[in-house]
Amino acid sequence: MDPGEEMRGVTRRCAQAGFAELARHALRLRQLPAPSAAELHECAERARRDHARIRRFSLPRNLLARLVELAVVRDRAAALEEHGQAVIVAQLFEQRLTPRNTVLFASAEPARLPALHPG
Repeated sequence: MDPGEEMRGVTRRCAQAGFAELARHALRLRQLPAPSAAELHECAERARRDHARIRRFSLPRNLLARLVELAVVRDRAAALEEHGQAVIVAQLFEQRLTPRNTVLFASAEPARLPALHPG
């Protein structure tokens, strides 16, 4: 099955009606029998376990993303400086707008770098 295919024909309203209604509707669209209570329970339990696992695996990424981004940008800046470039590293956007907000400017001519103003 292609990604997203499981939701083909399912409206947002149906998806928000709860797991049991969503499953019944999706199976009905595919001309399959309605799920039993046991099947619904088993699938909901599997989804709960999968979601918990995904959350645990996402924690390091979420906690370290900013640190990794800054480390990579600063490493690039250091490499450029070692090769004679003038470098500015700055925050481009407010953190609340996007977590990917670090910018690196580099030029062999320092006068060509932007004048950054705080705030």
